[in-house]
Amino acid sequence: ERSHGGSVDAAGVGTNMGLLVLGRVIRALAEGSERVPYRDSSLTRLMQSSLGGKAKTQMLACVSPVQTESDVTLHTLKYALSARNVLLKPEA
Repeated sequence: ERSHGGSVDAAGVGTNMGLLVLGRVIRALAEGSERVPYRDSSLTRLMQSSLGGKAKTQMLACVSPVQTESDVTLHTLKYALSARNVLLKPEA
């Protein structure tokens, strides 16, 4: 059930799309893929130099200890694990 009366929030859809593409970018980088879909969303275009460039990048995964949120916590941890597998070459 949507908290905003059942209507689709365009900003929320855009945010979710950006996060979906971010997951694809992280997966492509972790697997060493030739094509990394940076241009598939505004979020990943903005983050391109941080994700695939020569910068030090950190990801913070916020999880909940509540059992009812265990599926979201597990998904977040899997997402963070895939991000951990991305190897960058930061410059000093």
